[in-house]
Amino acid sequence: MISELKLPVEAPISERSADAALPVCLWRENSNRLVSLWDIMQLFSAEDCCSIFSFFGKLDDIARLVARVHLEFPDYMKVEALETVLRAVEFCRKTSLVESETCAIRIQTEWWPGYPSSNATNVLTNALQLSFQHLRELMESEMRKQLFFGMTSDLSKYYDRERPLGDEVYNAFPTARFDVTKAGTCLACSCNVAAAFHLMRAAEIGLWELGRDRQIPLAQSGKIEFSEWGTIIRELEDAVKAIQQWPNSRTKEDAHKFYNSALFQIRAFNDGWRRHTAHVRPAQPEMKDKEAFALWEHVSTCLTTLSTKISEGSYTPLIW
Repeated sequence: MISELKLPVEAPISERSADAALPVCLWRENSNRLVSLWDIMQLFSAEDCCSIFSFFGKLDDIARLVARVHLEFPDYMKVEALETVLRAVEFCRKTSLVESETCAIRIQTEWWPGYPSSNATNVLTNALQLSFQHLRELMESEMRKQLFFGMTSDLSKYYDRERPLGDEVYNAFPTARFDVTKAGTCLACSCNVAAAFHLMRAAEIGLWELGRDRQIPLAQSGKIEFSEWGTIIRELEDAVKAIQQWPNSRTKEDAHKFYNSALFQIRAFNDGWRRHTAHVRPAQPEMKDKEAFALWEHVSTCLTTLSTKISEGSYTPLIW
């Protein structure tokens, strides 16, 4: 019924804040901007949308019939026209179709100026029918511009997660948190080169801390953060060779395995990924999803392994 379709009091369009856009942002409820299809359907009424566009089509059909046989629009269409324009205003408001909402409000105030105090339904005319036609075209145009990125549940577990590599890595390498989170988000969105870029930045934190742990010259001089990976790796190789001078023991074997394993991963990052990601090469092939996920697992393994012995500001003795 028309009486059930009264619009809520709302601020003028020009005065609304940017975060009022729904249903995509949902800033107050979901700051990471990832919403489910169910969330969207709770705010985006498919029933109202179908009802509005169904009336548009019905009105066009009747308008053609009226023009051909010189009849008047049926009375029930006059009531349905007001119901439709009110639904259109509310629908456009919820879905942030700003221009369409303005158009629908203009139709309502022009053709039903007394509403809601008066439900008088003016006679339907070709001019009103053309106004509805314009509203339909405008709504369709604005709806086509609102694009949604679909993400399956197996990918959403990487999107904007605070601790995607677990508590150990999160606690051990706080400086890497930003890049680990961004790498997961890029991975979920198939931005594979960007994911590799952030993963290499996160791995670099591990490289620096490994150098500080082994007290290599670059770490001792405070220049490690401004040095090339290759230079740091060479000094780490010398530090690992020094472990061979320790007395034979289980501890020596464990240390040799730990540092050699870390160096193997870091060399692979440098030779296989970092150099190619950081520089543009002619005809450089696109990074495939499979490669990006493999790199994610490699960096995860490396940082997780490092976190069992070292962390930012906490290191092992030079000789275990």
